[in-house]
Order: sequence, then structure tokens, then C-alpha cells
Amino acid sequence: MILAIALTAALESNAIEEAVVAAREHGKAIVAGETLGSPLDTAKFYEQRELAPAWDGANAAALLRVIDRVAEDGLDPVDYHRALLTDLAEVSQDEDVLLTDAFLTLSDHFVRGRVHPESLIADWCIPPKRFDMPF
Repeated sequence: MILAIALTAALESNAIEEAVVAAREHGKAIVAGETLGSPLDTAKFYEQRELAPAWDGANAAALLRVIDRVAEDGLDPVDYHRALLTDLAEVSQDEDVLLTDAFLTLSDHFVRGRVHPESLIADWCIPPKRFDMPF
């Protein structure tokens, strides 16, 4: 039992690094069974933080309140890992990565829209808004 707990802790302690490596090597990453919506931005965010976790219970709760209201803007909370982000009194590294990805993906969707027009029509004439997250 103690070995299983120690092994789980050891595996979890690398969740941020594993997500960054997967995003950089493959252009995608899966954390806790969820595909990241913004893997490269998430990787960049954690690289600039030297892989340090970013979320605590208070700011995680604030983000979840926003995610819970995205349906008012025509978005689906499921797209922002809401099903896995529940009791966040103590944020694990998996949850930290999912929260960061949810924030970055949601920010992109609020600024540029959920569906980028260039993905639908190759000859779309209006250039998309340029928005760089200030990390």
C-alpha cells in the first residue's frame, strides 16, 4: 500500500514536465485522459515558469466559476476539462496542467472564437486577430 502511494506520488510529480515534453515533441499532449486544447501555449507557459505549478485552490475556484458560465457565451464547459476539475482544495499537477490549458484555450476562444474561420474556408480573406498571452 505504501509503495503504491509513493509510486503514484512519483508519477504525478512529473505531470507538468511530461505534458511539456509531449507538447514539444508531438504537438499534442494528454493529461489524465484529456487532450489539451492548447498544448504548445501550455508548454510555453510552464517553460517560462521553469515547470513550477501555477494554481492554488482560490484561483482554481475562480476559473471554475468562469468555466461554469461559458454556456452563456455559446461555449461548452466540457471543452475546458470541467468534468475532471471538481474538488480543487489541493491542486495536483495533473489538475494544474488542465487548469492552465483550460485558461489558455478559453482565452483563445473568447478572443478569436471557438471555430477559426481559416479552418473552414481556405480562401478566407479576413486575417484572424493576433493575440499573444502575456506570460
